[in-house]
Amino acid sequence: MSADHNMERYGYHQQLGRTLSGFTSFAVGFSFISITSGIFAAYGFVLNNSGPRGIWLWLVAGIGQILVALIFMQFAARIPIAGYSYQWASRLTNPRVGWGFGWLSYAFLAVVVVAVDYGFATQAFMPLFGISPTTGHAQLVTILTLVAQAALIVLSTRATALINGSAVGAEIIGMLGLTVVLLIAVAITGDGSVSNLTSSGTIDDGSGYWAYNGPFMLAILIGAYTIVGFEAAANLAEETEEPTRVVPMAMLRAVVVSVVVGLVFLIALTIAMSDVKGTTASAAPVSAIMDARLGGTVKDLFLVFVNVAIFANGLIIMMSGSRLVFAMSRDKRFPGYQLFGRVLPSTATPAWAVGLILAGGVVFTLVFSTDTLVKLFTAGSILPALIYLATVLLYLRVRGRLARIPSSFRLGRWEPVVVAGALLWLVFELSVLVFPSQFWDAVKLVAVLIAIGAVTFACFRVFAPHALDELPELDIGGAEEPQGAAPREVRA
Repeated sequence: MSADHNMERYGYHQQLGRTLSGFTSFAVGFSFISITSGIFAAYGFVLNNSGPRGIWLWLVAGIGQILVALIFMQFAARIPIAGYSYQWASRLTNPRVGWGFGWLSYAFLAVVVVAVDYGFATQAFMPLFGISPTTGHAQLVTILTLVAQAALIVLSTRATALINGSAVGAEIIGMLGLTVVLLIAVAITGDGSVSNLTSSGTIDDGSGYWAYNGPFMLAILIGAYTIVGFEAAANLAEETEEPTRVVPMAMLRAVVVSVVVGLVFLIALTIAMSDVKGTTASAAPVSAIMDARLGGTVKDLFLVFVNVAIFANGLIIMMSGSRLVFAMSRDKRFPGYQLFGRVLPSTATPAWAVGLILAGGVVFTLVFSTDTLVKLFTAGSILPALIYLATVLLYLRVRGRLARIPSSFRLGRWEPVVVAGALLWLVFELSVLVFPSQFWDAVKLVAVLIAIGAVTFACFRVFAPHALDELPELDIGGAEEPQGAAPREVRA
């Protein structure tokens, strides 16, 4: 059965260009996660709030997100269309629940693209070119970055995928290479220490350090902020060849590779610190470590690679956000759907939806102060955790309705362990990101975005009462497995 025919089964015609291969689908998920972007943005937070030993919570977050990805794979294999969680919830429960999923996802993508591009400006681009770190300069670079990304996405999906794929290859090779070089430099010079891996740095490790939601637990932010977005591969399923086979495994590979490569880089980076106190005080601690261990020239070369990786990160986030807006608008369930549901015939891209993400990004950048923009990083961690928790709960509700598809990925006998582990992880993650007082500004921002969504939903109920009552065509199956066929299961 062709991918185009699959689109007709869900009530749509193929409008977006189907050009993404298996590698580019993996690259989409990996680039959205972007360990380079996340570590550059959040490593200083870990040093200042938990000390160097806080990096070990990366592993906790990584295992938790792998469990979440295994559940997302169950949906992606059966409903491979743009809009991911919005589509899954709409078709498996009802459009009202689906709209809630869609709004949360839109809010997350609108926030995190600004957070990433602002981090690109302040942590990579401006340090590389010696631009003074003023708020005005940061805002200007952020806006120019958003415009450049939007232009690429509108002009060509294929070109965007090629740029992203090249950036991902460079990021993986660069991160592993830099890990090795850092460790060699430490071995040769004798600077740095393995003891950093268990150090609390400038944080008092006395009473309260190990308490629940104490200083150590705050380091969960680095993994919670970074290891998200693998589901972007599912959001671009309509543009992927053989999506029911390719997309689920692309998501899993993106998470696993990110967790492993990110962990070894964090270990090398932490060992390479010779002055923990000075590095903690630095505005860009990763760059400071590079400069101290490898010299200014190597640091600048590394910053070039970092600029490419973070730019690609923002590129894929904007692309994913535009596909979500397009998917909801196509079903007449997004404000301004008459415009945002259009596809530009010459490039087969949802240009107006891209423009909306761009406009929102510009507004966020201009309206909010530097301090508020920093809070976007935390908000960009809370929102996906809420989406993931809601999706796991959705799976528990509808798992019996997910038809078996021959040769598709299934959890099998490991399902109870995977679901329980994912729920435990997400509840723990949200408690760490919501309860500490220093995250309350971000919590308020999330509450405002949810409130705006509630008002928008109410407007739909008043002015377009039938828009959220009409279910899309419900067709989630595929052929049932032949008699006696053994389902594929997760291997221990």
